[in-house]
Amino acid sequence: MLKLRLAQENDLAGILRLYTHLNNNSLPVIDRNVKEVWKNILCDNNRHTIIACDDDSVVASATLFINQSLVQGQRPFALVEYVVTHPNYRGQGLAKKLLNKALDIAQENNCYKIMLVTGQSDERVHNLYQKMGYKSQGKTAYVKELEERLY
Repeated sequence: MLKLRLAQENDLAGILRLYTHLNNNSLPVIDRNVKEVWKNILCDNNRHTIIACDDDSVVASATLFINQSLVQGQRPFALVEYVVTHPNYRGQGLAKKLLNKALDIAQENNCYKIMLVTGQSDERVHNLYQKMGYKSQGKTAYVKELEERLY
């Protein structure tokens, strides 16, 4: 049975496995550094990792970031990232459920807007976001990848 909830400490391995389906990420070794990053993510009250589980398996996720702002009456804005569904579970409406939960959290936090940036070229992905009310008119997203500098 599929269940939607916020990620917890013991979800790390499942989320990392799911993320291998996000832009061909490789599965990292769960070492001390990875555990420390995960601990920091879970402690961040402005970051919400929403997951869909089939029994104990993480099969979809989305992350919502709440960002403080000095505009719009000092109301925060929200950003959605890392929307991914395991290929075996696509087409079941999980992304829509995750995005609706993210929207609920953004509204609970008095956000004045919610943004989503995708690197996917699949037209179905864009159609989903548009059906969910996301618009690209008037906005352009730019991304600059930062590479680690070796000295």
